[in-house]
Amino acid sequence: MKIFKKKEIVLDCFTTDAVVYDNAKINDANKFMPEWWKNTPREVQGDKSIRNCLGIVEFYRTGIVIPSWFEMYYKDGQFTTSTNIDTGGSHPNHQYQGFAGDDGTSMKLHTPWVFKCNRDINFTWTQPTWNNRDAIDRYTILPAVVNYKYQFNTSINLFMVKKEQEEGTLIKPLTPLVILHPMTEEKVVIKNHLVDEKEYQRVTGIDKLHFTGSLNLYNRRKKLINKVDELNCPYHK
Repeated sequence: MKIFKKKEIVLDCFTTDAVVYDNAKINDANKFMPEWWKNTPREVQGDKSIRNCLGIVEFYRTGIVIPSWFEMYYKDGQFTTSTNIDTGGSHPNHQYQGFAGDDGTSMKLHTPWVFKCNRDINFTWTQPTWNNRDAIDRYTILPAVVNYKYQFNTSINLFMVKKEQEEGTLIKPLTPLVILHPMTEEKVVIKNHLVDEKEYQRVTGIDKLHFTGSLNLYNRRKKLINKVDELNCPYHK
């Protein structure tokens, strides 16, 4: 008999930016169904249309979106934005030359969010391509698998190929930039929090207990967080 009910999965999303919190919260992906998809009839010329595609419906039903909290125009290696965006730490080509080649460039967008999950759950991190038709040949959000019990960063690696373009790339406000899918069948509850700087630092404060710049940071942080959970658990003997 199970005495303790498994706690629900909560993804806590923290920001100190009131404008972002009020206007660009982390949200369920079904709030961002593409307008072109919603405007497509369920039947076209006697055939079922993409409106009936279960794969797309599930893609949005189970996803979590990080929307753009800015407007950005990018052309010829230069960009202008509606707000200050930290792109420090963007990966130089030599770090991944086999993929970047001579014409690829990466821009790391540091989001105003840090995430923390109360359970050991992996999330896939991909581009919501169905929302980005106009930019499908202009930029790619590089995919990954992330775990927000053991790391908190939500920086977005945007990859572009240098080529001549008459027009630049425009990313509009609230454009879905990233869609995350929890690798579990359980429901994940999203909770957005507007916090002060002190509380924001508490979220990632575990890193102050060890040397963050040394090797194997993720594995060492994982062991440390598990140890803290063990020490703080009232039922652990």
